[in-house]
Amino acid sequence: MALPEVALRTAEKHVSNYEAESALMAAHQEALECLDCEAFLDLGIDAFNWLMKATKVVRTVALREDDEAIERAEASLRAWRKAWLGPCDLAETWAGLQIARGFNIENLDKFRACCAAMRQIVADDARRDAAAAHVAPVDVLSQMAIAPPQDWLDEPSWTGS
Repeated sequence: MALPEVALRTAEKHVSNYEAESALMAAHQEALECLDCEAFLDLGIDAFNWLMKATKVVRTVALREDDEAIERAEASLRAWRKAWLGPCDLAETWAGLQIARGFNIENLDKFRACCAAMRQIVADDARRDAAAAHVAPVDVLSQMAIAPPQDWLDEPSWTGS
């Protein structure tokens, strides 16, 4: 019995096309993932820029006003700046995967600059918070009795006696 050559060749071509499409779909999925990664980095960059704008506005208003609303806004901004750093490691890992696949992440340098700046800002916030924890509140200072400077000079330790 003769084999149906046409059917076999056609089946082989279809399997070959199916395999080729499978590889193409995998590459397509990777390319889409790269675009998703860039979009995620853009989202981080946009959030960074809005945090910086909000910080500038709050600090500008704080120069003219001193109230609890400013303190609450500053506390929120500090918390959001810390929260912003949370996804940075994930984003770096994801971008590294895309680079390993041979893709160029166009906004990676800008995202990394935002990460570095935010790390510095959060570190500065922590230093300011630590310093503020060691300073007596203004109302406590106003209740303290401080001798006038001329009384200081009458003390034996100042005159060398």
